[in-house]
Amino acid sequence: MGERLPFDLARWLASLLLVAGLRAPAECADAAGDEFRTPMIVVVKDAENLRQLREMCQLGTPGEAAGPGFYEGVTEQCLLADGQCKRVFTTSLKGVSGNFSDSDLDIINTCMHGGVKYIEADREVTRRKDEEFPDNKRPKPSIEHLMQTKNHALREAVANNRRRILRESKSFLGQEVDEEALLDQDSRWGEKTQYLHPALWNLDRVDQRELPLNGEYRYGYDKIVGTGHGVSVFILDSGVRASHDEFQPWGSGESRAQYGWDFVDDDSEAEDCEGHGTHVASTAIGRNVGIAKSATVVAIRVLNCKSTTSISTTIAGLEWVATYGKRPGVVGLSLGVEIEKLGKWSQALEDTVVSLVDDHGFVVVVAAGNYAIDSCYVAPANLPQTITVAGHNLENKFDNTSRGELEGIYPWTDTGSCVDIFAPSVDILGACGGAGRCKNLTDSAYTWNEGTSMAVPHVAGVAAMYLGEYPDASPAEVKEAIISHATVEKIDKDLMRPGTPNRLLYSQIFEQASAQP
Repeated sequence: MGERLPFDLARWLASLLLVAGLRAPAECADAAGDEFRTPMIVVVKDAENLRQLREMCQLGTPGEAAGPGFYEGVTEQCLLADGQCKRVFTTSLKGVSGNFSDSDLDIINTCMHGGVKYIEADREVTRRKDEEFPDNKRPKPSIEHLMQTKNHALREAVANNRRRILRESKSFLGQEVDEEALLDQDSRWGEKTQYLHPALWNLDRVDQRELPLNGEYRYGYDKIVGTGHGVSVFILDSGVRASHDEFQPWGSGESRAQYGWDFVDDDSEAEDCEGHGTHVASTAIGRNVGIAKSATVVAIRVLNCKSTTSISTTIAGLEWVATYGKRPGVVGLSLGVEIEKLGKWSQALEDTVVSLVDDHGFVVVVAAGNYAIDSCYVAPANLPQTITVAGHNLENKFDNTSRGELEGIYPWTDTGSCVDIFAPSVDILGACGGAGRCKNLTDSAYTWNEGTSMAVPHVAGVAAMYLGEYPDASPAEVKEAIISHATVEKIDKDLMRPGTPNRLLYSQIFEQASAQP
């Protein structure tokens, strides 16, 4: 596995995000006399420091009355204005987020007596679609990439293929499912096989070493093993359309898509209004379009209907998983932090992700990014604790593939030594959960999507399959199993940065790692 960039050097060099763009915080979030209050994150050293900071914020401590006096040493001069502190972090981090002026920060540093670990800006994160970026705002890809993305005839041919395949697949995906036969298959010993429509080329590719595609997806070998049964996949995104057909159980029962928490509206109903989260979730666990067909998705809504959020909201979502998440579990994170100027970095986001893996035992799968840059310059893709996924593509996916042909990548995927594995990310058919993504928003509607966001749920699904069989496996063991079973040297290395591991996701993770050419 490639060596990760040292954190200090990465922070100095970092320039862009993985799937999300980052804007500067509002210049005037709140007035404090003649000063401006701006969104900030304050991280303290331990639980006692947090207890003191909570009182300074007039938030109190669970089980105790709020107000000055219950923590020795907090005086009236140390109190911040009521409502300044917005979120409290108690698990992976110890700290708060809120709107603070320079004077407020001086008060915090003075009254905490060395208890502050660090303070950073709480910046706005925006998930952007690939086509929304002007050419002059993006790093220029190679000639091969330009041929893939700029050739009008090729793009039109691909678009026509997508329209044709979607028309054909509607009848396939909308037909009544023979649940009795599928349940009978899942209850038997032996391998389970889904016979695929060409639209589901991505499932077809990950379960076989060699081309051509054979129209099948194998997803188990022993009763319910290989389906992700009993495993939770936590998707931090725009929410989920839990009623969609793809999330229905095998037999009776409730939807396999559940709400965790909505950190946009601050309630327990993480309904998807944008659609991205539903698509991602369906690739991870969907009955027709998904990898781990018996796993459960838990939606943590951190993106609003305009696909924006903040670092503190993302951290709050990760904290929720650490506090309430059921293990074994996998976290899918297609968000990150764009660095507007060298030296701007979210230590708080990094620390939260590291703690979620090392201290709480969750597998965290992240996107490498969509900027055609070095993945080691983006966070949290640069962290060794995560499974960092780049985007794979198969140019002839809807036509005839042949053994030995070199495979491609998503034109804008980040590559480099911090990538752990590639997974399908172009022309991915999944559940539609947003009115802007399909003409008729119903529980049987489907749509296409692309980008490294789409690669993440493939790997998250395979991780769930592995944890279904080995529920006590550590995140490091799951990562090693996925990497060691990967299909190697199938992707054109000239499309990648030097040092990028040439590994393609392989879903038959329970097989012995076979010798590969």
